[in-house]
Amino acid sequence: MKKIETSALIGLGALGILFGRKMPGVKVIADAERVARYSAQPVVCNGKECHFDYVTPEQGQPVDLVLVAVKATVLEQAIKDIKKFVGSDTIIISEEDIEAVYPGHCLWSVAIGMDTTRVGRSLTFGAPGRIQFGEKSGEMTDRVKAVDEYLTACGIASEPCNDILFKQWSKLMVNDGLNQAA
Repeated sequence: MKKIETSALIGLGALGILFGRKMPGVKVIADAERVARYSAQPVVCNGKECHFDYVTPEQGQPVDLVLVAVKATVLEQAIKDIKKFVGSDTIIISEEDIEAVYPGHCLWSVAIGMDTTRVGRSLTFGAPGRIQFGEKSGEMTDRVKAVDEYLTACGIASEPCNDILFKQWSKLMVNDGLNQAA
């Protein structure tokens, strides 16, 4: 697997900001209305302005890595919007619904350990969290290694997993059980 050099992300909420701000040259995919809104009012993370390269889905060019960081309610649209960013060797960090449309491109993932608060275009956090990811099969492939190298080089804590499905279920249990009580 070749080295990851180009990236895109869709979803500029808490996770998109938290991780995207550390990805040099990342293309942030958004419709024209959002691009105008985002450009008019920059994202601020822990008091520092973040500048992103916004592109519409129609402007897409294949990249090495796509990070999907959208809520489930807009996942269907996001799947359509990333189409031009997915080339033959593109790796998508996401989950099952994406794999169904882009078979063979996905590393399954979950983000954990962050404590973000987002108000409007401003995000604050103390713990930056990490991305756990891996092949559904559990195999430590060259794709897993390439993503780990890329995220590490970006300064994003990453954890390649040989049991990513268990990690995803564990996160769901924490979110549904403990977070609600807290």
